[in-house]
Amino acid sequence: MSGLHLLKNRWNTAGLTAIELMTVIAIVMILTATSSVFLAKFLPDMRLKSAARDLYSTLQQARALALKNNRPTAVFFDNANNQYSLFDNSGDGNWATPGDNNLVSTTTLTDYRSGVTFGHLGLLGNLSATGGSFPADNASHPGNRAVFNERGTCSGGYVYLDNAKSLYAVGSRPSGFITLLRWRGGTTWE
Repeated sequence: MSGLHLLKNRWNTAGLTAIELMTVIAIVMILTATSSVFLAKFLPDMRLKSAARDLYSTLQQARALALKNNRPTAVFFDNANNQYSLFDNSGDGNWATPGDNNLVSTTTLTDYRSGVTFGHLGLLGNLSATGGSFPADNASHPGNRAVFNERGTCSGGYVYLDNAKSLYAVGSRPSGFITLLRWRGGTTWE
């Protein structure tokens, strides 16, 4: 009976041994370290892509407001302060004086996307999204403003965003079509 009693107690023991517990902790630590390295590697590109998509959405919103309200809207690009602003009314009909325009929103790239700026990675030559040279201030819209008229068309142009490793071009065509392109190296935009 004492042998059966010992066998019964051996099968009913609960809990983890120290070795089992240390093995589980080691596996969790390895997975955490691996995922941290993965995130650190891809986080800058995710932030840049997010910034480019936000700018794309702002241009879409500007076009939609112009069509909805039957009046021009504009997105101003302030490269010196690394921000852009959406206005839905030019006030006096002159977009060159932003103080009398109706501000809808302002986005500052460095507030929540560290490392993302207006830029083109210092690339030279005919590599821009249109095949020409990059604009000196990273915005090819006339007067650094994408102005959509009440028909939803626009003068056209591109704005370039980079994070010192990757590059996006966000722009509008004269038809009002908004586009988002990523530079893949060489002369390739997708």
